[in-house]
Amino acid sequence: MTPKFRKIPVILLAALLFMVNMPLSAQPTLKHTVDIGETLASIARRYGTTEARIIEINPEAADFIYVGMQLTIPLAPAPQSAENSGQAHDGPDAFETETILPLLQQQTDVSVQGTVEKDSPGTWRKEEDERKWTFYEVQFMATSFKSVKASGKYGLGVIALPWEVAPDLCVGGHMSLAVNFGLASKGWETFTAMFGPQLGYYFTPAVFLAVPLDVVCETMVGSNTKQLEQIGAEDTFWGLSLLPSIYIGKKFGVYAGLVLNIPFVDNAEVTCGFRTGIYF
Repeated sequence: MTPKFRKIPVILLAALLFMVNMPLSAQPTLKHTVDIGETLASIARRYGTTEARIIEINPEAADFIYVGMQLTIPLAPAPQSAENSGQAHDGPDAFETETILPLLQQQTDVSVQGTVEKDSPGTWRKEEDERKWTFYEVQFMATSFKSVKASGKYGLGVIALPWEVAPDLCVGGHMSLAVNFGLASKGWETFTAMFGPQLGYYFTPAVFLAVPLDVVCETMVGSNTKQLEQIGAEDTFWGLSLLPSIYIGKKFGVYAGLVLNIPFVDNAEVTCGFRTGIYF
């Protein structure tokens, strides 16, 4: 056999191997993102293929798969057994219409759903539509660490964060009414009203930071208010309070924070204290 004819079997063998492998390389595929609770078996059943074929294209899935893993799924039908080989499709057009197009549409829907509902910032807020945006506080507050009892007050408050201005960042308002009856024996009692805007940031659905900036109006009443007139002092105090506080609890919980009092009255000192309580 001449060298020219010796090359013919080699060329024929290469052409045969190319023809055998060509359908495998040209078979349609799609991308699938592994979701919670899915297994190779359930994914194979979903797309009408087998675990072995998925592993053949995705060797890294042989040991295990994880949530968020990207798999390439073959869309060509798995080899049929002898008992159901008579149930084949009528032709390539029927397979494309009945199998490939619905699967591609289904994959598109899954991708859009994963992008909008699972991967967007602040998605847990969208899933918590039943969350209360308004809470009621039962509080104790002391405006000075040096004299907790004398500067202490107890009362009720309202906290609201209804507007989301950025992912997990909300704005709203805060209002509080408090008194100090029984906490100080100085001959007068005080009524305190606080109200103003606030920012809130949610770390989780059950933990958030609220930072009210309140205008404070405190009125003194009692038998010793005449002493204030004698020394020329006012019986009404105006100021500004910054109240950063951490709230822990989804529908009901506790909170604690600081109180920074900035008076508008001349010769009055800036004081720092704390506040704590429950909310529901």
